[in-house]
Amino acid sequence: MTDQQPTSATDFAAPAAVAPAPELPPAGWYPDPEQAGQQRYWDGREWGTHRVIDPAVRDQRSSTAPRARVGAIVGWSIAGAVVLLGLIGGAIAMIVPELADAASEAGGRELTAAPGDGWSTQDVLEGGGTIAVDPAWEDVTDIIGVSEMEDQMAGPLDVDVHVDGAWLTAGDVETGGVMLMVISAVDTGGPSVARVETTAFISSATAGFEDVTTTAQGAVRTSSGLTAYLAEYEHPYYDLISTNAVGVVVDGERQVLVYSTGSDTLGSGVENVETVLNSLTID
Repeated sequence: MTDQQPTSATDFAAPAAVAPAPELPPAGWYPDPEQAGQQRYWDGREWGTHRVIDPAVRDQRSSTAPRARVGAIVGWSIAGAVVLLGLIGGAIAMIVPELADAASEAGGRELTAAPGDGWSTQDVLEGGGTIAVDPAWEDVTDIIGVSEMEDQMAGPLDVDVHVDGAWLTAGDVETGGVMLMVISAVDTGGPSVARVETTAFISSATAGFEDVTTTAQGAVRTSSGLTAYLAEYEHPYYDLISTNAVGVVVDGERQVLVYSTGSDTLGSGVENVETVLNSLTID
């Protein structure tokens, strides 16, 4: 008896076909695989750090606590997260003295914007300072979930951070507006400089976005003698151009950050940032 031999090529088993690599979805906002009810930015290769509330979930919210649609109040949903990196800037300044030196700018433009008649006083820095705000602005602290933001900011760094206020200064919640937020920390764990904090804030706030442009920046002086750093920046966001302004005052290990975010049609609210900064007093 002889071993049976294959009589043709068809007697050989065909090699298994190699499945093509799956095509990754294009960059954009998709349901967050880790947090239900939110969308997360996918850059085409990996998940980014930015999250926003899913519009479908937002529409189901109670009418007694309306939340702005995605893109309406541009950037408020990420403000709590990005300030973390701004506070880390203090550590950068301590580690790299040259950076701190370069960031320290004497002089600067003197702020002249002043609160209008009837503006009210608001505590910051756990009562260690005050700002002035327009009572006509709509208080949106409950709408944006300030308590959750404070927990998000304070937890990883063990820093006592407070959102001292959040207001809609133009437009409306339902169709879109300009929001101003004031955040302060009494002890950030180390000294820093305002320019480092401002730059770190912008860098973290715009991570994952393209075509970011800083349109203005520079040191400013307030009427009470404080030195701050103020910047404006913009970038595309859905079908809008997000326009933003941020100003930071650093006083030793204390920081006060004033942040306004809007759109190209309504403006950034930089005038209000200047006014609030100029009203700041620190004991």
